[in-house]
Amino acid sequence: MKHKGESSSKDESHSPVENTFIASQYCQMSTPVTTTTTSGYDLLSFLHEEQDDNLLALSEVRGLAAGETLITEGERHPGLFVVTQGLLDVRVGLQEPITVGRRGPGELLGEVSFLTGDGANATVVGKEKSEVLALSAESLKERLRQNPEFSSRFYKILAQVAARKLTEQTRRAVPLSLAITHSQQLDAKLRNSIQGIKTNLSQLEVELGSQKQQANDEARTKAYEILDEAMEFLHTIFGPESEVPAVLHSDVGLFVRQELLPFVLLSRICERSYTKPRGYAGDFQAIDFLYSNEPAGAGRIGPLLDDYFLNIAVARAVRNRRGLLLDVFLELLKDTIEDQLQITSLACGPAREVFDLFDQLDDPRKVVVHCLDLDFQALSAVSHRAEQRGIERSVHLLQENLVLLATGRHKTSLPQQDLMYSIGLIDYFQDKLVIQLLNWIFRSLRPGGQVVVGNFDPRNPDRGFMDYLLEWQLNYRTPDDMRRLFASSKFKERPVEIRYEEEGINLFASCQK
Repeated sequence: MKHKGESSSKDESHSPVENTFIASQYCQMSTPVTTTTTSGYDLLSFLHEEQDDNLLALSEVRGLAAGETLITEGERHPGLFVVTQGLLDVRVGLQEPITVGRRGPGELLGEVSFLTGDGANATVVGKEKSEVLALSAESLKERLRQNPEFSSRFYKILAQVAARKLTEQTRRAVPLSLAITHSQQLDAKLRNSIQGIKTNLSQLEVELGSQKQQANDEARTKAYEILDEAMEFLHTIFGPESEVPAVLHSDVGLFVRQELLPFVLLSRICERSYTKPRGYAGDFQAIDFLYSNEPAGAGRIGPLLDDYFLNIAVARAVRNRRGLLLDVFLELLKDTIEDQLQITSLACGPAREVFDLFDQLDDPRKVVVHCLDLDFQALSAVSHRAEQRGIERSVHLLQENLVLLATGRHKTSLPQQDLMYSIGLIDYFQDKLVIQLLNWIFRSLRPGGQVVVGNFDPRNPDRGFMDYLLEWQLNYRTPDDMRRLFASSKFKERPVEIRYEEEGINLFASCQK
């Protein structure tokens, strides 16, 4: 079976050893967005719950142009900031600043200075046009002085956010020479297994280089065998029956990531998911790569790795959900008496399922789909595709942050909806925020309207790979978890239907208003 992806001529000019070195250097130099994508959102959700004090009224939206400075190193700044749109660079050093990280939607900034009263330890600059929600330090501290009970709860959540960030930074600084599990026997087993995987992948790359041709079926089969072994290894150390204590999974994950990432990053889908250029792993482009299933990557071995990772269980599940949503759309069309259906896609991404629907319609005017996303690049891609299909009047675009909508900080002019759905959103949110989102959806639906929300089930067999290699961490939920969330929202005890896509690891919960 021939490979669909091709390496660039620039990539193919490197030797196998050079390709591995380049990937290693890239791994060390890249500055992916941190994985605590709900830290600031946790704070917003908490403030929203304090409705008696109207604490969100203390905040104001602040726009930030590309290159504009939000926080300057060494200076005291006026409060806390939650990134709601765009991307910001974090830089240290005033004379010759170095970018040490990037912050995307959901990140909290300024908490250390707020707690200590000292100047900022880094400069934060807009990498692109961005937006933050600013919480005035003076007003907030005055409210804290007036309400000791609230003050205690507030400082607790702020300390949790700061501790989470510190833990991540500390783990990234652990030298590989240290013991991994503090067990010589287990450490030796881990090191030997990883070395075997690296040796096999390096040998395959050497063989491809000696053939001076594109990978053939034999090379693809060998790559699959090596990677099947690697994925099984990850399952044995991070799965439910692992002999590695759960408390050590993060430390072991750090070691595994630093050892195997130079190879993993040769895959295009893995490189995109790990570096998170739009602020989170499952951005519109990464999901579009999964939908298209056209392997690509760096060097001779990259497309082989990409082909494999595009076809693991979780990737197949992502593709399967398009068909599941199309079934939902067609059922709705069959049962409706409305002249025109109103549908909203929440965190729409590439919205491929929307175009699947219009492919089935004789008259696109029967449906209006509102595609809502905070990423302007995702909306631009959807707009371009709609124009190509000639259905731009039936596809309405809304750049909005669902967290701000759910917490009442933003409003929209959406008409009452027949269907609101998300297929890759609430796995990133904590339970409290999911309930707030469900409440907002309930208010936005017409009587009899339906909501469908997707979430990955804990049975995801690729969870270890996602968590510890790609740092693509989700909140996994069971059908009972989903029913509990609906029961805690304005949907109350209304019946919740659960269905799975064909892989049986991505579940979808639906409920009617």
